[in-house]
Amino acid sequence: MSSATPVTALVRFGTLYVTNVPFDLGEQQSIGSVSIAELEDYTIRGKKYLHPDNISARYSSKPAEVETKRGPAAGDHPGKEEDYGEVDQDFHHHQNARGPERRKKPKESRPGASQSLFPHVHGSLDHLRIRLQNEGFRRLDQASEKYLVTLCAPMEYKVRLTSDLKFISLSLRTVRWLSGSLVFEREESKAHDQISSDSMSQQHRPNCVRFIIRNGRQVIEEGELRVRVRRHPVLEFDSSGSTGGEGIRVGAAFHGMVSFVRKVRKEIWLSRKDCLIVKILNVTEWEGRTRGKNHFKSQKTRQEVELHMLDASAHLGGSDMAFEIFITRFWNSALRFKEAIF
Repeated sequence: MSSATPVTALVRFGTLYVTNVPFDLGEQQSIGSVSIAELEDYTIRGKKYLHPDNISARYSSKPAEVETKRGPAAGDHPGKEEDYGEVDQDFHHHQNARGPERRKKPKESRPGASQSLFPHVHGSLDHLRIRLQNEGFRRLDQASEKYLVTLCAPMEYKVRLTSDLKFISLSLRTVRWLSGSLVFEREESKAHDQISSDSMSQQHRPNCVRFIIRNGRQVIEEGELRVRVRRHPVLEFDSSGSTGGEGIRVGAAFHGMVSFVRKVRKEIWLSRKDCLIVKILNVTEWEGRTRGKNHFKSQKTRQEVELHMLDASAHLGGSDMAFEIFITRFWNSALRFKEAIF
C-alpha cells in the first residue's frame, strides 16, 4: 500500500449474519452445524458473484439505451473528500447493489453466501459518554447532519446532501483493503434466524466487532453525472410519504437510480493523545422503493458507534514495525470500548 494513498481505519459494532444461504445447505443442516471451511467456500462464491467486473458485466447485458441514459460520463474525474459517516454497505449490498432491473439467473447459477454486518448498538449510550469523558476525550461542537444517497448509474456512486437536501459532493464507492470480523457468542443467537433489522437494533445486543481499512473517498470533480446532480434535486421532502416519519422522495431526474438513503447526525469525541475519534451516530434510513415510483416503503432509525484511527495513512504506509504497532493499537482500541457498547 503506497504511503501516498489516503487510508481510513475504522471499527464498527453490530450483528453479523449470513445472507444468500444456498437452499441445499439450509434444508440439510442448520447454519450452526456448518463448518468454517464450508462457510468460507460459500462466501468465496458470493464474493466472485459480487465482484465489480461481474456486476459491470450484468449491467452491460442490458439494452443500450439504459446504459446511455444512466451511465457516467467518460470525463468524470475523482478527487478527495472527508468522511461523513458512510454506512457499512454490506448490510444493504445484497438487496440493492444488483438493482431492480437485474435479470433473474437460473436456479443452478445461484450465487454463494455472503457475510453481512448490521451496524447497531443496544440501549442507551450514556455510559459510553461517561467513559469517554473520564478517559480524556473531548466532545467537538459539530453535530452535523447530512444525507448519503446510493446512486446506481449503473456503477455505484455516493451523493452527499446537506440537511436541507442541497448538493455537497458526488463520489465513488470506497475500496476496502481489509474487512475483518470478530464475533462473540450471545445467548439469543440460537433464535436469531428470523430477527428483523428493527428488532435487532432495539432488543438484541451486538455480537460483532468489524475492523475496516479502506481507501479515502474519491470525489467526482467534473463530468456529466456531476452536472446532473448539481442541476436537479436527487431528493425532495414530501409530507405525503407513507413511511410514518420524515417523508422524502426521489427527484424526477433520478427515478429508478436511487436504491438507498441514509441520514446521519454525528456526535464526535476526540482524543489527540490516543489519535482516536469516537463517533456516535443517530441514523435514519430509507429503502425498499417500489420500481417505477419515487417513494420509499420503509423508514428505520437507530444509533451506531464508530471508532476512527487518525494516523492510519502514516503508519500503514511506513515500516513493518510501524505497521505492527498500529495494527495492535487498532485491535486494542476496539476491545477497549466493546463492553461499553455491547
